Amino acid sequence: MTVRYVLSWDEFLEAHKEHFPKPRVASFVGIILCAIALGTYGGLLLYSLGSDNRMPGSLFCSLSLVLFLAAFWELIIRTKQRGEQFIQVLRCNYGRHYSGEQAFDFDDQKWTHETEDGKFESPWSRLTYAVEQQKVFGLWTKSHAAILPKRVLRMSAPAGPDLDDTHTLDALRVLTLCQDKGSVSCHLSFIDYLCTEVPTLWRRRTVLMVAAHAAGVLFFVLLADSMRRSALPTEALGWLVAGAFLLLTITAQFWYFLIQYLTLFWRYRDFWQSRFSEQGMYGKNADQGFFVAWSVYTKFRETRRAFLLYTDSTHYTIFPKSCLSSERQAVLRRLLAEKFAV
Repeated sequence: MTVRYVLSWDEFLEAHKEHFPKPRVASFVGIILCAIALGTYGGLLLYSLGSDNRMPGSLFCSLSLVLFLAAFWELIIRTKQRGEQFIQVLRCNYGRHYSGEQAFDFDDQKWTHETEDGKFESPWSRLTYAVEQQKVFGLWTKSHAAILPKRVLRMSAPAGPDLDDTHTLDALRVLTLCQDKGSVSCHLSFIDYLCTEVPTLWRRRTVLMVAAHAAGVLFFVLLADSMRRSALPTEALGWLVAGAFLLLTITAQFWYFLIQYLTLFWRYRDFWQSRFSEQGMYGKNADQGFFVAWSVYTKFRETRRAFLLYTDSTHYTIFPKSCLSSERQAVLRRLLAEKFAV
């Protein structure tokens, strides 16, 4: 028996919601802090130099205003534009390949997906990614994607171990999102995230990070000198203001990753169940279940607090060691070494 269905736009959109462009809050806060720093320095120059030479202070204040406008334009206008472009691309893809009638069939060896473009058949061993969401079940290989509405699947359990009643949601879960007693509860704490991201940033952008900190120290010297020569009630106040900006410069990376953790990586704050096998990584949280094959990743790297699974040279998934015992860490280390052996 083959399941035939027409995928709705809402169901198609849900399957891609993880990729919807998100506001770049961390970048916005970083630009705002730079704008405040430049505006403060410009105001101090205007105050200390008086009416004789307003050009330097006016220049810094103007740059501060430009940064403020740029930050809000990026957060509001550009975020909206990226969202509209993303929806437009999805609409085009949906209309071309997914709006017509589709057919789906599977057994314990393979799955078959048929659209107006033709018929695609794949063994389960070629599955690279699978996800179960509230309304849909998605299956991906390197060359094809199938999005199956859960409304067309019967919710009963499979009839037997040989999966005679194959067209059920439970049977599909068994074949793609297999969970067993080997699953562990995982949680990425902010400390784990920070201790992974900061060293990675310094290793990847060494010159940029050194230059940024050097600029912060230079700004501290200039600001302190300007405050010292100004007509403030006490010299200590000038050093206090300058020191505050130096502290912000040195700790900017930590504030940046805190905002990233609270906004873009909010899912990491929740607990999820995870398991590794010869095929890939399985996971389940409150919103969805998923499977990611090892072929999705290009390499792995181990840090003191986590295993990093790279999808390309710069993007990776963080799997914290804190959720694994020493024995499980050793097993996972050997498994990853086998899968990514050069």
